[in-house]
Amino acid sequence: LNDSVATIAELVIIGEDNKPISTINWNVLYADSENLPASQTADRLFDNQETVMWQTKTKGSKDPYPHSVVIDLGENVSIKGFRLLPRVDKSKQGMIKDYKVYFQSVPFKL
Repeated sequence: LNDSVATIAELVIIGEDNKPISTINWNVLYADSENLPASQTADRLFDNQETVMWQTKTKGSKDPYPHSVVIDLGENVSIKGFRLLPRVDKSKQGMIKDYKVYFQSVPFKL
């Protein structure tokens, strides 16, 4: 679909040991868009439930690309990679073509 909606079911960050980093201390600091009436908030990115997703606003005036989410991991970790799981239902709405992911040890300026 050619729209400004973005959807991700799960974000997994991989540590140096090739294992997923625990999400227990993660906290969303910023999300430019969330589908609030449907409770599709940015914290759904790391809730370990692939059928529940983060989705940007779908009603009214949609927020344009690019979309941004800032997550505090709660501790400094060494990162080897990441995986993003797209929505797992049959809908194509919100499928994302390109990603840019940034990691840094000091807070992003919001």
